[in-house]
Amino acid sequence: MASLRGYVFDHLGLKLVALLLAVLVYLNVYTEREAHLALSFPLRLTGLADSLAVSGEIPDAIRADLAGTGKHLLRMRFLEPSVELSLKEAREGHILRQLGPEDLPLPPQAGIRVERFIGPAQVELRVEPRVERRLPVHVAVAGEPGRGLVWTGAFVAQPESVTVSGPRSGVLRMTSVDFGAVRVQGKRDTVRSEQPVTPLGRSYRVSPEHVRVRVPLEPTETRRVPAPVRVREGGGFRVEPETVRVELTAPRGFWQRAELRTPVGYVSAADTAPGGRVRVRLDPAWQRLGAARVIPESVQVRRESVPAAPRSPKARGPVR
Repeated sequence: MASLRGYVFDHLGLKLVALLLAVLVYLNVYTEREAHLALSFPLRLTGLADSLAVSGEIPDAIRADLAGTGKHLLRMRFLEPSVELSLKEAREGHILRQLGPEDLPLPPQAGIRVERFIGPAQVELRVEPRVERRLPVHVAVAGEPGRGLVWTGAFVAQPESVTVSGPRSGVLRMTSVDFGAVRVQGKRDTVRSEQPVTPLGRSYRVSPEHVRVRVPLEPTETRRVPAPVRVREGGGFRVEPETVRVELTAPRGFWQRAELRTPVGYVSAADTAPGGRVRVRLDPAWQRLGAARVIPESVQVRRESVPAAPRSPKARGPVR
């Protein structure tokens, strides 16, 4: 047993070095064999003047199927050489460039050949003047806060606006800059987050690229308030009952701001169902809150009868 342990562990460092050298020799021989690899070459636009920008879709990469020794292909996959498209002489307008296997940055002495050029075989670009604008920050809010809390629809961003630079046609169409979504799912307090800008494209620059966002959450309060019911067609109709109750769950601050406001329910005689009942709908300002319930949900609508005009007495003859 002792002799077996000595056979395994004696000169252990030397044995590990020998094993490592054997693995390296094996890998060197193995990677000298012919191999095939589909490779993507990132496309870089170089030399464009600072006063110009490229609009439209710019391909991210050029793809090709390559053949060569395994070690050279692995080296290229690790280094990721890029295809450079020079725009040094570019002016405003359309540019159409043809691409082929000769544009790929293949090492000259590696013996790598292109078996199939996938492309794209041509790149079409539009060069425009570069413009700069100051635009407001836009942030979405995703998820539902914890029970008894609600997002009021407001957020605070620092800074409130950012500078956007890019091709004229694209920048002038923009009304805000998107900084993604802040998640409030299950949160019990004001949510604070640092949001990165949603990528606009390689021709655009946004400064700053991050904003600090605060999303306030307010506790909710449920109340029942009376609401008169009105007929959209105006007079000539009678509603029973004339008043309904609205059960509304809203932020506590809403009740403080709307203490003197009264919700109004509307019905349309044109929507009368069999039996004369019509569903009550709230005015838009209250309906947007989303958590309102009308009690009862429908009312009776009847057309008021018009009283007959009194007859004038007949004349019995000339008055003397």
